Amino acid sequence: MANFAMWGLIVAITVITVVVIIGIRNSIVSARINEAIKKEGTETSALIVDASQHRNQNAEGRLSLNLTIEFTAGTEKVVARKDVVVKIFDADEFKPGQRVTIRYKNDDPSQIVVLGNASN
Repeated sequence: MANFAMWGLIVAITVITVVVIIGIRNSIVSARINEAIKKEGTETSALIVDASQHRNQNAEGRLSLNLTIEFTAGTEKVVARKDVVVKIFDADEFKPGQRVTIRYKNDDPSQIVVLGNASN
């Protein structure tokens, strides 16, 4: 019986460790992609078409928003979605109808980074 409990504990710890490692890796990869877009991407102005607040707010004094933005990349009109975190005091800058500065990846304009008072 003790062996069964020990192996169950080992499996549970292994699963939790793998999930944590995958989460950390995904965060690092996402941060690297965002930095590459900031460094090498094309800067333009975009119109916020829709801004919706996430249901689970986990930071005091900050809002997690899902933005739908529209911009022109070359001759192509692009509509993209991006999750951002903004301070409550800066929330008015991210309402529908407002313009924000973004950078987009040249070979994939749907991958964007919102510049200014937002964390991507």
